[in-house]
Amino acid sequence: MENEILDSLNDLGYEGQDEVAFAKALDGGPKSLEYTKLVHILAEELKRLCNVEETISMMNSPDESSSFLLELSSFLKELGCPYKKLVTGHMSARLQSKEDRILLLDYLVSELMAARMVSIDCPKVKPGSGMEIVMQESPTAKDLKEILITLKFNKPPPNITPDILFSKLEAKLK
Repeated sequence: MENEILDSLNDLGYEGQDEVAFAKALDGGPKSLEYTKLVHILAEELKRLCNVEETISMMNSPDESSSFLLELSSFLKELGCPYKKLVTGHMSARLQSKEDRILLLDYLVSELMAARMVSIDCPKVKPGSGMEIVMQESPTAKDLKEILITLKFNKPPPNITPDILFSKLEAKLK
């Protein structure tokens, strides 16, 4: 499973650790700066692609592992992580087994791959650039509009029929 995660990380463009360093980071878990750095990198890209508010800060020392676990828990809950053992229970009991640490990386890598695919297939629509209908006037409509403006007609109601409009126009011209 570790090799599959390393392969997936390479597929994502992560050029960090070799197998030995990766195994050492996995063994250290939340107290390992390399492990938490990897989780941070994956979470930052997920945050950007999925519009997640929570963030996971980079640890500077192994003593910060409790704040790392707290931030991780909030991040995973916002992301909708289906693995209860990663988001529930006592903080100190989370990520204690190597299986759980691998499960976390597997989940983050899978979510990141999916988020990248979605962002490529469905690019974000910029606010205000949604579907806009642009009406183009025919030359006849443009001429009629200019006539009405020149004769100082008020804007006709939207439900007026052409017959009524032309009869009012004819009356004004006489």
